[in-house]
Amino acid sequence: SQPTILLPLMLRWIIPVLFLLFYTGTNNVNAFRTTPDVARLTQQSQHGQHGTGKTGMHTNTKILLTTPFMSQVDEDLKQETMEVQAVEVGTDPLIEAARQNNRKLVLGLALGSLASVAIAAKSAILPIPPGFEYTDALIARDLGTAVCGGALAYAYVKICTTLASKGILEPRDSRKIIHTFSAPLFMLIFPLFTPAGRFFATCVPLVNALRLYLAGTGDAGESDLANAVSRSGDTKEALGGPFVYVLVIMSSVFLFWRDNLIGVTAMSTMAAGDGMADLVGRRFGKGNKWFFAPDKSIAGSAAFWISATMCTTAIAAWLSFTGCLVLPFAMVDLVPKIAAITAACAMIELIPIGNDNW
Repeated sequence: SQPTILLPLMLRWIIPVLFLLFYTGTNNVNAFRTTPDVARLTQQSQHGQHGTGKTGMHTNTKILLTTPFMSQVDEDLKQETMEVQAVEVGTDPLIEAARQNNRKLVLGLALGSLASVAIAAKSAILPIPPGFEYTDALIARDLGTAVCGGALAYAYVKICTTLASKGILEPRDSRKIIHTFSAPLFMLIFPLFTPAGRFFATCVPLVNALRLYLAGTGDAGESDLANAVSRSGDTKEALGGPFVYVLVIMSSVFLFWRDNLIGVTAMSTMAAGDGMADLVGRRFGKGNKWFFAPDKSIAGSAAFWISATMCTTAIAAWLSFTGCLVLPFAMVDLVPKIAAITAACAMIELIPIGNDNW
């Protein structure tokens, strides 16, 4: 099967290269990453909370950063001798340096992963569909589509995070809007890839996974993303549902690609179903909670089922229309089967165990 063929290739070539790029880039950016205390003070300042630093200055408008003197200081005094600097919020050079280095790190991983896949494709070591000739022009097409897809994904998330940071969207709504539409919008550009483009397409969620990792580890350079995808403002939430979401997309693209209805159904149900369940349930589910799951509502479950069914059907029809997917049944027979699967997923989503994105 395709997964059996692809896993040895992933273990032998792709994972080691990407790990090396990630490890190198992370080491380069560590010098510019702010500490959790600074990130906490930044959040307190932004929310109008008051604190007092070691110098007695209030931190509602300023952050106190401490940096040790590193030259001509006795070893016993290094940990005790500190230089206190008052830095205006929003103009902190440390945070700005972190943002710039994060951009370089993300861009480095994107270019490195795409270059690795392009070299592997050019060297004819990538598994391709039988009878398919992977010419230089087609490799360039997949490379360009992946770059455009990554740029569009970044722009979409940036729009949502900007709206959340300006208070136009609630952070939780921003999180679920990103959740609901990211995977379906990504699948809409699948026809632009060639049949052998799965590896290039996998690079897009891979880069987003890195951004979420940086956001979830408290990196100030991705603070806007962390706030937009978290429910409570805790940056660590980025490593929960959002990170799992991206991993599911990456796995589905890599293992099932666009010519298998399993991957399409999994991504559509996770994205549209779970996303709309929250958006609808919080607004219309207060008076119709499930008796066995008081934090879930009948309205949310109905929204899950309807949205997942419609999204899966629409994406399947789109991929079939563009010649990417051969449907196993006629559409009139397929829709009831999709509805049954999404209904089962809606019931499973009610089980309060683990992360529902899995």
